[in-house]
Amino acid sequence: RSGRAPVPVPGAARLALELAILFGGSAGFYLAGHAAAGLAMALLIALSYAFSLDRLGWLLRQ
Repeated sequence: RSGRAPVPVPGAARLALELAILFGGSAGFYLAGHAAAGLAMALLIALSYAFSLDRLGWLLRQ
């Protein structure tokens, strides 16, 4: 948040990348036959983002 990143990335692109990686891992568990782990991971990821709405707003304004 300091603005001194070595490679500046737009906030929406960073958010999309984060979601793709995190939910991709969750989907991987689910598709590998570990449905409970995949669903639990997806729920925890969603909760994490739900409790950091200020960060989401900041990312989308960048």
